[in-house]
Amino acid sequence: MLRYVPTNQTGFTSLFIVLFPRCVCRRLESVVFECGCDIRWVQLWQQRGDAALHTQQLYCKNGASKIRLHNMYIHNCDLPEISVSHSSLLVMEGDNVTVSCNGSGAPLPEVDWTVSDLHSINTHLSNVYWPNIHSINLTLFNISREDNNFQLTCIAENVVGMSNSSIQLNVQFPPLIVRLAEPEKRHDTCIEFTVRGYPHPKLRWFYKKKEIVENDYIRTELDFYQDYLEGCLIFKNPTHLNNGNYTLEASNRLGTVTKSVNGRFLFAPDIEDVVEI
Repeated sequence: MLRYVPTNQTGFTSLFIVLFPRCVCRRLESVVFECGCDIRWVQLWQQRGDAALHTQQLYCKNGASKIRLHNMYIHNCDLPEISVSHSSLLVMEGDNVTVSCNGSGAPLPEVDWTVSDLHSINTHLSNVYWPNIHSINLTLFNISREDNNFQLTCIAENVVGMSNSSIQLNVQFPPLIVRLAEPEKRHDTCIEFTVRGYPHPKLRWFYKKKEIVENDYIRTELDFYQDYLEGCLIFKNPTHLNNGNYTLEASNRLGTVTKSVNGRFLFAPDIEDVVEI
């Protein structure tokens, strides 16, 4: 994090330093700051022990006197407080929705939503309620399933520092079978599949128009990742008797979708090759 430190005892009128949580890249004990809101963040870092500042004796100049930085008191100079309208939001794909964020404090903070990776169309409406509240509404239009599990984060920032709060966006949409592959021989034989949907769809397999009852020789292995379901229909030592079309059905309360794949495991033996006993 790059921060700006005004000083009056360096060879420069200002000093730029890079601070990391467990490292301070320049010792500041020889610096006498100008007491004021601009260095309140340094005082807070020292109080929290960030960047090893708690190990240094820091001072600021208050008029003609020099005081310890931790004794500095500046009126109306604190981190912003922030609040959002929801902790989480459950919506349907295609919905429009508005959420709000309030940042308060002195100095009055700048407030905005971070939406750089958001797929849904969005607009911002900012209102300032003097003396100390900055409010911003975020409206999402035609919400996309690609924004399921997205964290809508609002940031309030002033010269003292930054505060943030988030709303988790949960987007419901009907199932989609993204991939259904032909059987592949691994340790066992696998028909690999990928399904999307939220709420998570229930899966069923059909063979010759009958639902498959899983057993030791045919079973489903499944992993969940966000709104994805990925896995395999596993066959243990399949034969030509298992050849045929396999249909995957995925359903949630928003819809049902099916897709089929031809499973050809072994060729059936020729009649001439069958030896009658």
